[in-house]
Amino acid sequence: MTRFLLFALLLSPLAFGFQADKPAIPPPKDVTPAKVIFAPKPKYPDEAKAAHAQGTVVLQVLIDERGFPAQIAVLSPLGYGMDEAAIDAVSKWRYQPTLQNGKPLAVTTQITINFSLEGVSFDKNQEKQRTAYNVALSAIKQKKIDKKTVDSLRDLAAQKFAPGMYLYGTVLEQGRGVDKDPEQGFRLIQASAEQRYGPALYEVALANLTGDRLPKDPAKGLESMQNAAKLGSGPAQRYLGNAYEAGDGVPMDLEKSRQYFRLCAAADDAACQFRLGQSLLDHSDHPDRDYVQAIAWLQLAANHGTTGATTMLEREDARLTPAQVAAVEKLMPQLVHK
Repeated sequence: MTRFLLFALLLSPLAFGFQADKPAIPPPKDVTPAKVIFAPKPKYPDEAKAAHAQGTVVLQVLIDERGFPAQIAVLSPLGYGMDEAAIDAVSKWRYQPTLQNGKPLAVTTQITINFSLEGVSFDKNQEKQRTAYNVALSAIKQKKIDKKTVDSLRDLAAQKFAPGMYLYGTVLEQGRGVDKDPEQGFRLIQASAEQRYGPALYEVALANLTGDRLPKDPAKGLESMQNAAKLGSGPAQRYLGNAYEAGDGVPMDLEKSRQYFRLCAAADDAACQFRLGQSLLDHSDHPDRDYVQAIAWLQLAANHGTTGATTMLEREDARLTPAQVAAVEKLMPQLVHK
């Protein structure tokens, strides 16, 4: 049976010169950490160069008993093809495997790949905050909230880093890996909202609208919700889409409803894709144009496993002409912008 050892062995390539640092957490005395013996440099993607994009990709990698990287996952992405370039390079790395009492074993580790352009400056401290936040967020999603994760979030909150304040606030509110402290948690979320961080603004807006955690103030709550939606909060966009469709706290306005649903649907939110498709199908002012769009949005939602979307598509299947099917297939890739 394969054995696994998990400790924080952090290999930190400097620009593109790879160098193995000492483990962030020393391994047990009977363990000899893996050592890099072959580390080809990643290719800097042309798209990233053209955009002057720089930063750090953090990968989680299983190094197997042979010293081969496997099960590579991105903990902190960069985009512009740099995530793929980092994965491609690291997949070719080779190690002297980790040994325990002289026997090779598999270990899970984090590897950082730094992409930097000569003569092009960028805020290294901000990049450090971003990667620390993403790594902590990944740990929370995997339900692996350890002391290192909590300390990282506490440090980000102390630095007034808005996403870090928000995330640490939610951790405190829920008592995930820390002593539960809802009051301090919400104060951090409010501080994050004051820096106009969308997810935090959404939470504050809900508190104003419901009277939970803050005095009820529908006008202030609606304003905050609209600001959160403008700043890219998917839940805020979905909330307003539902509100304007139903006339809940705002005048009923199908066009405004669809505008908000389109924002979160374009970000690949399956619930918004379903609601937008349903709205276009049930209340269409431009039957031919809206019908094709409706089917395209419903198909995208169905691809995510949304049962209601699948049911509606089955109902519409007999009505679709070959030309409409072709139009839907052409339109779908243009609708989502990840």
